[in-house]
Amino acid sequence: MAEATYVCDFIMDGELDGSSSTKEAFLEKFKFAVSEGFNPDTELVKVGIANQTTMLKGETEEIGKLFERTLMRKYGVENINNHFISFNTICDATQHGELVEKENWLPDGPVTVGVTSGASTPDKVIEDVLVKVFDIKRKETLQLLA
Repeated sequence: MAEATYVCDFIMDGELDGSSSTKEAFLEKFKFAVSEGFNPDTELVKVGIANQTTMLKGETEEIGKLFERTLMRKYGVENINNHFISFNTICDATQHGELVEKENWLPDGPVTVGVTSGASTPDKVIEDVLVKVFDIKRKETLQLLA
């Protein structure tokens, strides 16, 4: 969050919290994070936020809101769509390790369940999904036997 605040302060010419300074200082701070030829004076006129599966969704949303507020302040609320966009590209259930727990959502009898995930999905999340599916079927079977 501190780096996002620094960038937003730079966008606001130091009027956000005074944490940023010159273009040269900006480029030195982010020298391993920007492309060759990056010019923060012209490149930060438009900002897009996309979540990465290794980041917490809430953290990304907080950063997105900071950039949105900053760009609204700089360019006006009426112009925000020309300067900011946020992409929600992450599955809430995967992000939080949560599963939808809906009663009887699997049909009675034998079922075939396919599980797919992105390359960055931890094995533990996949395991948790499978355990939950088996647990639901086990509970349904026990209810039928009772």
